[in-house]
Amino acid sequence: MSIYGYTRINNHRPTPKNLGTRNQAKIIRKWSEEHGLEIKKIFRDIESNSASLELPNLKKLISLIKQGKVAVLIVARLDRLTRINSSPQSTAQFI
Repeated sequence: MSIYGYTRINNHRPTPKNLGTRNQAKIIRKWSEEHGLEIKKIFRDIESNSASLELPNLKKLISLIKQGKVAVLIVARLDRLTRINSSPQSTAQFI
C-alpha cells in the first residue's frame, strides 16, 4: 500500500502553533506508526500563496493520486492540505 504524507506552511503568514513542517511530519509519522502504516514519502511545500493548488509538491502528489499510486494520504490537519475548500467533502472532491 502506498502511503504518503503532506506538510505545508505559508512563509508570509504566522505558522499555527506547533505546526511547522517538522512538527507536521512528526504528527504524520506518529499517527502512521500508531496505525501500523509505513509512509513511503512526506511531501513538503513552503510557499507564499498557501491557498493555491499550484504548489510544486502538492501538484506532484495530486498527479500521483490521479495515477492511482496513492492509497492513503496523511496530513497533520486538513487546512495543511489546502484552504481552497473548507469542508472535508469539498477537499476530497478537488483531488
